[in-house]
Amino acid sequence: MNKNTLNGTIPVDLSRCRSLHHLILDHNQISGPLPVALADIPGLTIFAVNWITTFW
Repeated sequence: MNKNTLNGTIPVDLSRCRSLHHLILDHNQISGPLPVALADIPGLTIFAVNWITTFW
């Protein structure tokens, strides 16, 4: 979902995507806090947002 001119906060409902492996949101206008529930996605191995990348 990178480079899609998304703006606003990351919805906590994304944490319901239990088979999500990569969530790449860089090159968007994301703001606000990161939902803590994203850390509970069992298969999420790459999370990138606005040039900040975290690997779980």
